[in-house]
Formats: sequence, structure tokens, C-alpha cells
Amino acid sequence: MARKRRTDGARRRGSSGQRGREWVGGSFSAPFHITEGPEPYRPILVAWIEVPEGLVVGHEVSIPGEDSGVLGRTLTEAMRHPLIGPARRPSAIRVADAELATEVRSVVGDLIPVTIAATPELDQLADTMFESMRS
Repeated sequence: MARKRRTDGARRRGSSGQRGREWVGGSFSAPFHITEGPEPYRPILVAWIEVPEGLVVGHEVSIPGEDSGVLGRTLTEAMRHPLIGPARRPSAIRVADAELATEVRSVVGDLIPVTIAATPELDQLADTMFESMRS
């Protein structure tokens, strides 16, 4: 018996086109100082990138010493309201170290695999951002 094809443009559940989307998350210090306040400081930039497309789906700016949990909070917000596209969850998550993995696992539990590995996508994002500031 042949399967009936959907003609109304609707997709079957689970076929949202988001399969195989890994999110890479982490943070880095900005290449500039904020001089407002009693002491100058370098803000912490947090980002989540969806690969392989390289889309920034979430970001946050944080103050050093006040950045505890910001990666997890930014992940939660990015899944609910990504900067581009509909709400979604990644199929996998990659961060650079065990401390970040623990923070992410506190948000996603065992629902999404979390890998500890290099995050060159974040380095590339930082380089691109910093280079554009110099121009």
C-alpha cells in the first residue's frame, strides 16, 4: 500500500529540519575595558553557536565575578527564543571544559548529550567580532 503524501505543506512531527544541529557554547573576555564604575573591567561575552551553519542563537554580556550560571541561563533563553528561527533544542551540545559542562547539564539534564571538546567556532566568532571593532 502506497503512503499518502501530505500536500498541505505540513511537516511530520520530528522532521523540523533541525536534526544534527550541535550548539557550541562558551565565553571569552572582551578586548576592551568598561571604565564606568569604581574599577575598569573587561566584560565577559557569552555565546551559543548552532553548527554547521554558524548561526549565533544566543548571547549575553556579563560582568566578571557576576557571571556564575550565565552560560546555562543564556542556553535556556536561546532554546526558548533563539536570535534566529523558531524555538528549538540542539541535538548535541559542546563546551570547552568540565565546569561549563556541569553548568549546561544542570539546565538540560540527560535530555541532550553534552561533550567536552575544543570550541574553535567561538574563537572564530571572537576573532571576527574583534577584527570588526578595529575597522
